[in-house]
Amino acid sequence: PCDPATKLPHEKTPEERAAELAKLREKLGEQAPKPEVVEATYKGLDEACKQLGIERTHGGPAARQALAKSAYEFAQRRAWSEAIAKFKLALGEDASDALCWFNLGVAYFADQQAKHTELCCRTAIGLCGGVGEPEYHQYLGRALGRLGRLEDCERSFKSAAALAPTQEGQYLYELGNAYNALKEHAKAAAAYAKAVEKKCPDPTVHFGLGLSMEMLR
Repeated sequence: PCDPATKLPHEKTPEERAAELAKLREKLGEQAPKPEVVEATYKGLDEACKQLGIERTHGGPAARQALAKSAYEFAQRRAWSEAIAKFKLALGEDASDALCWFNLGVAYFADQQAKHTELCCRTAIGLCGGVGEPEYHQYLGRALGRLGRLEDCERSFKSAAALAPTQEGQYLYELGNAYNALKEHAKAAAAYAKAVEKKCPDPTVHFGLGLSMEMLR
């Protein structure tokens, strides 16, 4: 919900997005995502739709909203295939909705399709001028970890932490999980230790740290 006079991310010009990014970087410091992340991650709606087989019908926001509501209902029942199908139809009606792209990515992640999750989260981030919500970067990091791309995974969690500094401990914990899954136990232990230092709210971070230390003898 916002003021109707407020422009949505996809309605803004590149200059307006760049100005917003500049303000964000000034507020958060150099750790905030840089504008060039757009070129590196966002290939455009046409390419994203092509890769996922989304047919552009251009029904508009109202048509998209009705289909997205149906998709949420399927997602709540963990009927991921049906939710994915509905989200794709919703994006066919209005492909400029970053939140809808993100929710499609979450459904793909739950359905064990990490590569599609990556594409959806990158598209959502691109629609927001390379910034977006911290959850967009968080799920991108999760997907990249599942794909075994740990350096990219770490960058994504750092971007999420830059946008939500109070959640840094949680993101470090998830980074530790990604390292642990691929038997990078030294890096996992370091990430878990930092997560504890940053007061990660999940108590299992201590178990993860202990397990990593055990594997390192």
